Amino acid sequence: ADAPNNSLIVFTWLAADGTEQQYSCHYRPTAYRCFTELNLTTGDSFNDQEGYDLTATVEEDGIDGIPALGSPILRLAGRAKQWGWYSANIDAELHTPYAIAGQNDYDPALTRGYLFEFEVMTLAPMPSSADADVNGLTFSMEWGDRTEWSPASKNEEFTTDGQWQTVRLPLSEVAQKGLRPASWGGTTHFGIILSPIVDGATYNLRISNFRIVLDPNASEQTQTDEPDTPDNPDTPDTPDNPDTPDNPDTPDNPSADLVLFEGAQVLGTEGNDAVSIETEKCAALQLNDYIAITVTDLVDGWCQLNLAGCNPWTVHPDTNWSTFTEAGSLQFQITDSALLQSMTSGGILIQGKNCTITKVEIIR
Repeated sequence: ADAPNNSLIVFTWLAADGTEQQYSCHYRPTAYRCFTELNLTTGDSFNDQEGYDLTATVEEDGIDGIPALGSPILRLAGRAKQWGWYSANIDAELHTPYAIAGQNDYDPALTRGYLFEFEVMTLAPMPSSADADVNGLTFSMEWGDRTEWSPASKNEEFTTDGQWQTVRLPLSEVAQKGLRPASWGGTTHFGIILSPIVDGATYNLRISNFRIVLDPNASEQTQTDEPDTPDNPDTPDTPDNPDTPDNPDTPDNPSADLVLFEGAQVLGTEGNDAVSIETEKCAALQLNDYIAITVTDLVDGWCQLNLAGCNPWTVHPDTNWSTFTEAGSLQFQITDSALLQSMTSGGILIQGKNCTITKVEIIR
């Protein structure tokens, strides 16, 4: 619970045959956050009703001394009316490094093989009932069909004991209609609905850090045109991540020719400074590689990855690089061949404000 965001957690154990096994995973990776702000509107059920006072509000990160996640927080608190239709709607620009939205129309097939994750903290237990499914929340994107998240069982309330707990749902169920087509621009609609069966049930929970990540257990990956093979790079969420002679370039041991920049480049207060990676070095990039950027001294600033040779939304409109406001090792995966071609032919820029870039490397 004390690990900072973007930490690399490595598990090592001995298999039944005595060989050492290793699994690496990234803890709450900020590189995959969906929303940098929560533009919240609420439905009529949140209006004053006698005896019911459930509210939906957006709180600042780290409020009341709770562990900070680096994202704004949606809080639901108060007594809810039985079968009330409490809708909390977020309309904001969706950020994801993956090519999972159709170009000119919704394409739900592109969301398969991904997870929709977030952190939840309960300050009061979520109620149970004889039909627990209707005491939880439902989620949907772009006004598609909803999927239920009902962590309470029939006879037991759900609580995180005031700590952040990670929830993982299939993205294909949260975005059953697919994601907003890239060519349309604008904001994505994300709807959260509470409609409890228990009258007067009390809720007090916080939700934050919405993100989209690869599903390590998916049997079919649709984020690239090529299936995962033993020679493909291990992603942060892949269960099997051993260091073998055929896969020596791990986050802890990158080979020298995969280091694109190393030093201490200060990005100043105007937001115009950048670390430029020339085309010759970018030629080493391969599909499914990660570009890892080590950022330090980030105070009231930001860092982002841009294409140097062209506008990324012109080359590949699905690409919408997130902007990061926390120090650490920020990672971007190259999952699209058009994006890879743009980088290898035009180079990349690491742009930022009020921070220092100490290393840029390829991880595969």
